[in-house]
Amino acid sequence: MKCLLLGLTVALAACAPSLTGPAAADPGAAKLSLTQGDGFKIVRFEAGTLATTATTLTLSGVNLAVNDPSCRAVKAQLVCDVGPLPAGRAYVLPVRGALVVEADYARPGGAVFELAADGP
Repeated sequence: MKCLLLGLTVALAACAPSLTGPAAADPGAAKLSLTQGDGFKIVRFEAGTLATTATTLTLSGVNLAVNDPSCRAVKAQLVCDVGPLPAGRAYVLPVRGALVVEADYARPGGAVFELAADGP
């Protein structure tokens, strides 16, 4: 009986998902939001207390539309290459149809972080 329990325990442990620690916290405390404007939504990415060396926003939704040449359609999403932002600065993008926005950004030194926000 002990062999059966030991075998079952080992088999179940092999199927369990691996545990990883939480993602490293961004020391610059960047912020991402998607809020409702007057007939459109507003994406706001704030660099925080440290500069970003590269920032990319990915918008998902229905009938997405923006008026920014840094944004391009990639499958059913819009991807906006914001580029670097100085510390304390923000990038603001009016958008139609956005339901979710994700930000991927790098800090000086190469650390990469991700944020996500969904709208009202």
